Amino acid sequence: MQAQRKFQIAHYGRTPAKIEELAGSIECPGIAMSASQEEKKCSFITLSSDPVYVAYHDEEWGVPVHDDRVLFELLVLTGAQVGMDWTTILKKRNEFRVAFAEFDAESVSKFIEKQMVSISVELKLDLGRVRGISLSTSYVIKY
Repeated sequence: MQAQRKFQIAHYGRTPAKIEELAGSIECPGIAMSASQEEKKCSFITLSSDPVYVAYHDEEWGVPVHDDRVLFELLVLTGAQVGMDWTTILKKRNEFRVAFAEFDAESVSKFIEKQMVSISVELKLDLGRVRGISLSTSYVIKY
């Protein structure tokens, strides 16, 4: 029942015709053409942009996500990003994955203080932020 509800919410109002119509009109603001004129890039992607960031832009940016684990990963990474740049977070993505139990929300919601302190030290994150992620996760699972 819950899985059906999630599917309905994720696909609310979407029809194949609407999706195709939108897919052709989605563009990044300030698009600059690459030298080859084959690939469109947003203006904030430059020749000096970090390859990790460029890969994120090309493969993940603006792509709809309906998988709970991936959504949870993005929630954790975005929360951790406050005060840092996104490239730094992307470079530490695998460390976050290990620290936050492969982004398994059920496991993260059950973290004990010792685990949270360890994550805080390993990832150089504020302990309050790690506690907040764990506590928020327990509420997400509850509701």
